[in-house]
Parts: sequence; structure tokens; C-alpha cells
Amino acid sequence: MRIYYTIFAIFLVALGSSSCDIINPKEQVPSYIGIYDISLLVPSQDEGVFGSDSENITDVWLYTDNQLIGAFELPAVIPVLYEGMQNIKAYAGIKVNGISNSREIYPFYSYYEINMELIPGAVNTITPVVKYITESLAIDQERFEDIGFLFVRSAGSDTLITAIANPDPQFDYLQEKVGAIYMDEDRPHFKVESDLDLSIAFADPIFVEFDYKCDNEFVFGLRSIQPSNVEVGLIGMLPKLDIDGNPTWNKMYIDISDAVDLIGNGSETELYFEGLLVNETGYVLIDNVKIIRPG
Repeated sequence: MRIYYTIFAIFLVALGSSSCDIINPKEQVPSYIGIYDISLLVPSQDEGVFGSDSENITDVWLYTDNQLIGAFELPAVIPVLYEGMQNIKAYAGIKVNGISNSREIYPFYSYYEINMELIPGAVNTITPVVKYITESLAIDQERFEDIGFLFVRSAGSDTLITAIANPDPQFDYLQEKVGAIYMDEDRPHFKVESDLDLSIAFADPIFVEFDYKCDNEFVFGLRSIQPSNVEVGLIGMLPKLDIDGNPTWNKMYIDISDAVDLIGNGSETELYFEGLLVNETGYVLIDNVKIIRPG
């Protein structure tokens, strides 16, 4: 009888162990992909078309074998439940209109692709580089390097925009000059608008990129000329401060697609920057303005 009891006890232990494995199966050990930065490459021969390599890529949208793993703020170490040789695609993500809860893949950048061996528990680090999509893009740009600007003084503005020597040469995405607007008590209001017939009717999406540095808030907006005068202020810019509390450069990606629809696709359209003096003096610096849409 003792033999039977022993066998029966062993059977119960084995059954219990098997039941635990069924109820609580062993968790799969993930592989990891480390992405600390995504950079934009503008080949020197393309600078005349695409301009500066200025970017503000904040996120990565990661795909494994064409399956979306998720969107992750950079830098990121991303767990994936894949192993072995896999196809990895990394898309550059931005904050649309500078809004943290409006994150999207930037539609005018290419994606980075690599085939790599994923090993459970190991971190595979990649350094994605993206470019502007070269096919079928229409781009107008202003870098303030030449005589005559895309933006001119608007009627009613107390001051104008001028080109000055780049005050921050440590930022290599800025060239020799930047656009500058200065305000004081005698010139408390500025407004500059695009002196260009923009061919943006029925284009979608349409983005405006620009870099700015300021100690005075200002607004970016859109205005139609024909068939009626309609003005839409889209987004307000505040100073971006460095770790010492001093103004520094910021990069914006403004989606103007809905605003173009609002004011009418058949309209003649202008872009504008406008600001009112907040303190005794104020300045706004602007560079690398690009209006990008399908060609």
C-alpha cells in the first residue's frame, strides 16, 4: 500500500506542476532594440532643393516585419517579442505644431530599414538616418543668405525683417545669416508676410518648417487674399530656454493643411509671423523656413 501511496503522491505533484505551467506559462524573454537618436541627412548636392539639415525628431515609430511595435520617445530601448533574423523599419516622429500629444510620423522623411539578428535578452543598437523623400515634393524655402527675402514687412508693421550675421555659429544647421526682427517701445508691433504666390491649393499634407529663437512671444499664421481676406493665427511661439535659462533655438513643424481648407483652396495664400512687444525690448530670429507639400 505504501508503494501505491507514494506513486499517487508523485502523480499529484506532477499534475500540480503541469497545471501551474498551463495556468502560468513561462514568459517569453524579449529582444531589445536601442535607438538613441534619429538624424536627418541632406546631401550637399541637394541643399539647393531641401536646404538645411535642421530637424527636431523626437520619436521613433518602430516596425518589425511590417508590424507596428509602437511609437517611442527618444532615446528608447524597446522590447520586442521577436527573435532571429528580422526586418526592422524606423520612422521619424515629430510633435505636430509643437504639441506633445500630437505626435505623428513626418510624412516627408524617408524611413530607415535594416535586417538584423534579434537575440532574446540582448540589446541591438541602431542609429537611423533619414532623408527627405526626393520624389514629387514642392519646396519653397528662405535661408536669409541672398538679397531679397521670401518675407517682407506687412502694412501696419512698426518694423521689418533684416538679415544679420548668425549669432550662434555653434549650431551647424544655421548658415552665415539669419532673419532678425527687433522691437522696442517705439516699434512695439511687427508683422512680416510671405511675398510669394504659394501653389498650395488642394495639396495635402502641407507643412511649414522653421527654426526660431526669441525672447518675445509671436504668432505664425495664414492669410488668404482672394476671393476674400481671411486671416487665421495657427500657433503661438514662446521662448525656448536652455539649462541656464537663456533663449535658444527651437525647430517647428506646422501642419497648415486644415487651415488651407478653412480659408479656401482657391485662395491666394500668404504666410505671416506677427508679434507684440511684451517687455521694454524684444527680438525674434528666424531661419530655415520651408513650405513643403506634394508636387
